[in-house]
Amino acid sequence: MTCKLIAIGGPTQAGKSSCADAIVMMVREKKELKAEVVCMDDHFLPHPKLAKIKLRNCSKPVKNYEIPESIDREQFRNAIVRAMQNEDNDIVVVEGFLVFAGNFLDGLSTNLKLYLHAEKELVRNRRCNPDSDKKQSKEYFDKITWPSHLQHGLLTSSSDAICINILSSTNKSDLLTQVCTIVNTHLFGNQAVAEQDESSDEDVIVADLAKR
Repeated sequence: MTCKLIAIGGPTQAGKSSCADAIVMMVREKKELKAEVVCMDDHFLPHPKLAKIKLRNCSKPVKNYEIPESIDREQFRNAIVRAMQNEDNDIVVVEGFLVFAGNFLDGLSTNLKLYLHAEKELVRNRRCNPDSDKKQSKEYFDKITWPSHLQHGLLTSSSDAICINILSSTNKSDLLTQVCTIVNTHLFGNQAVAEQDESSDEDVIVADLAKR
């Protein structure tokens, strides 16, 4: 089996990492295949090389992690290629908030692209939540994170990615089931995902798919 590449994009805190982990678990347990995740967040430039920006409530300029230039492109691309060339891998899932920006995936044969779409208020509430392990100040989010997402992170009209709308009412387990069903359908010829329990087809959320 030729190694297949799945790319997952979308704004911060939309659920990309959880979806990537769910895909890997699904193909390992249900398909008995080997899979690996490559996370964009693991490939930022060293701190001294990051661009900085001044915020009103900060005494010193803060590092800007939210632009394509903050990513070590060569390192990120090499990680993807290395994972795909690993003979042990059948599937590689690459996920990141800017994965569809710039030319990060140029020249790579991507078998499936998923985009998690979420509105500003939902993402802001999650990212600025005091209990979040990636907590940002509201000023940083409003002045850096979200504007950068609008500039670099949105899908283009010509994108062939499947878009999944994330709402405040979206149940996490339903989202993960939905994503795994899409992967299963597109990569494994419409075979149904093997059930772990007695759930019926009605229990699987109907995908709200759209192109942006």
